[in-house]
Amino acid sequence: TIGDAGAEWEITGAYRIGNSGTGLVSLFSGILDANGGINMGVTASGDGTLVVGDGATNPVVEVSGGNTETALFGTGKITVNSGTFNQLDNNIIVGQESTSDATFEVTGGLVDVVNFLRINHGTGLIDISGGIVNVNTTLDIINETGATSGIVNVSGGTLNVATNGAVNTGLFVGNVNESGYVAELNVSGSGIVNVTGTGGNGGLLIGSSGTDSSGSVTLTGGEINVSGTTTEVGEEGNGS
Repeated sequence: TIGDAGAEWEITGAYRIGNSGTGLVSLFSGILDANGGINMGVTASGDGTLVVGDGATNPVVEVSGGNTETALFGTGKITVNSGTFNQLDNNIIVGQESTSDATFEVTGGLVDVVNFLRINHGTGLIDISGGIVNVNTTLDIINETGATSGIVNVSGGTLNVATNGAVNTGLFVGNVNESGYVAELNVSGSGIVNVTGTGGNGGLLIGSSGTDSSGSVTLTGGEINVSGTTTEVGEEGNGS
């Protein structure tokens, strides 16, 4: 637990939380510099949890030199309640391997991802009920074969995708040519989703990679705003 506003914890090399056992890191103030990425739930028996802020404090997490992987082969959860989580290079992966069970929860604060936010394999949940999440390039909901479930819920706060406006970036729901997985974007309450990517393969794409790809988007409240780009339902596969 880091609770001193003046504290700074700098880690060179991979920072592992829940390697083969159970690990909990709580950052309520100060700065955590992870200069070799963050790996959570590293093995199948690993269970890692990272809590950032308590809703009132303003801690800072800065990750460089590797991905933030929530989780690798096991179970992992990151909760951002307040403060700032900066992924300065590489990506945030919510569920890296087929056995992973990963959650990334944002109730407040700011999450800034310079490259990709992805649910790759296994089971991944991104739950946004407050705060701001900026994804500079692409949010992929299921990006690799062997996935079970990828779900993004936005019930509050704001999710901004493809903020750099680069060609062929955007929000891709079901981005792998394989059947048997679940890929969902659910927007409700006061949640806001803004997508700004451009180009023929950018924007909001549902079922975007081959005839077996599939995904769904459900809007029961809030907003989905797609600007300067393409919206395709069933771009190559099945979309709803």
